[in-house]
Amino acid sequence: MRGTHSNVFAWLILQVLKGITTANCAYLPTKMAGLLRFSSLAPKTKNVVVAGGLTVFVFGVYFYTMRAVGGTDELQVAIDKFEDLKSKQEADTGMGSKA
Repeated sequence: MRGTHSNVFAWLILQVLKGITTANCAYLPTKMAGLLRFSSLAPKTKNVVVAGGLTVFVFGVYFYTMRAVGGTDELQVAIDKFEDLKSKQEADTGMGSKA
């Protein structure tokens, strides 16, 4: 079944490259009907749909990545440890030079 969809996708790309629009392709599978309805929308509506889809994709990738790394910011933890160590060293050297 997957091969059929990839063949249809490859065929569709070839047709678009040849200059044939999807509106002329009446024999596309029924699952491609959503793509045909997209062409009947107003240009601003198409832009909103595309922008919404891209926004959802970006947030999905962000949250997936944060979940994959465990939600901890390792760089910030390392910076905090370095600053603590530096402040302790400065406090130790500051006390020794005054005495």
